[in-house]
Amino acid sequence: MNKIIAFPAQSEYPTYANMYMKYTVKDGSLIKQLTQSLKTTLALIKSLSEDELNFRYQVGKWSIKDILVHIIDDERIFCYRALAFARNDNTNFPGFEQDDYANFADTDKRRLKTYWQSTKLYDSLQQRFLKGFLKLPCNVLEQQTATTQVLEL
Repeated sequence: MNKIIAFPAQSEYPTYANMYMKYTVKDGSLIKQLTQSLKTTLALIKSLSEDELNFRYQVGKWSIKDILVHIIDDERIFCYRALAFARNDNTNFPGFEQDDYANFADTDKRRLKTYWQSTKLYDSLQQRFLKGFLKLPCNVLEQQTATTQVLEL
């Protein structure tokens, strides 16, 4: 099922999201794009060695494992926000500090086996997120009142 989701107006998402939105094809194929992105991302991550996953180009910068856990954290947060939005919940969501989350993720201590479980978790979260959007009625996707707030960090 290919659900068409109109590309949002710039007023419907926060300014910081421009750096991501510019990579989105504006033809309504968002679900298809997200599905393909998931496949590509997982294939890339699974092709990397333990040393590559732990590589930091500079002390204090994130490794690929850090980035993966960050993405998983974001997925969890945005899935909840999307559910609240779909149910017309006007809760004012607090932001979250990604570096604070990363400091407690302990990715350097995670073994490769744990890391692979994380990729399975990422895949599972993404699949549920996409399936959830496919099931939303079109009128929910067209709501504009809370869109920016759902995405705001």
